[in-house]
Amino acid sequence: MDPRISFTWPSKVESSFGTNLVDDINRLVKKTKFEVVIMAYNLNVKSNFFLQKTLKERLQKLGPKIKLYCDNYSNATTFADLFYDWKDNLEIWYWTDNSDSYSKFHIKAIAVDKHNLYIGSANFSETAMDSSAECGLFLDSPECYESLMAYVGKLCHSSLLSRFNY
Repeated sequence: MDPRISFTWPSKVESSFGTNLVDDINRLVKKTKFEVVIMAYNLNVKSNFFLQKTLKERLQKLGPKIKLYCDNYSNATTFADLFYDWKDNLEIWYWTDNSDSYSKFHIKAIAVDKHNLYIGSANFSETAMDSSAECGLFLDSPECYESLMAYVGKLCHSSLLSRFNY
């Protein structure tokens, strides 16, 4: 897959080029066979949000592992509750740096099966997908996957991210 950029199209802007970000994220997650990694600052944790519905479809069909890295304990807990039936497939980490009120886990990325990636500006929320001007890069790169995971691994090792325990 060649790298490509997808966009959201707020209602006041006519879509005239590129592909739709929501559609491309859905296609990416539907490719999952073994593992999907989600890195989210703001994550809509409602069961009817497109990302959660697509994840549940993949879990029911193939049972892949899901790793979630998110900005706070509240999102981690709500996601864990929403996917409780698949808790053996989940690994959830949340940001714990309380030393600075400006410190955030602000990454927005999805990685599928260690090579297909989305990295972009959009939070995984209805507002971002429906109303905001957002873009994201999609690419197939095991090297970029390894780099992203090495960075997140350093955050975990430094205790900036803590593992959620049931």
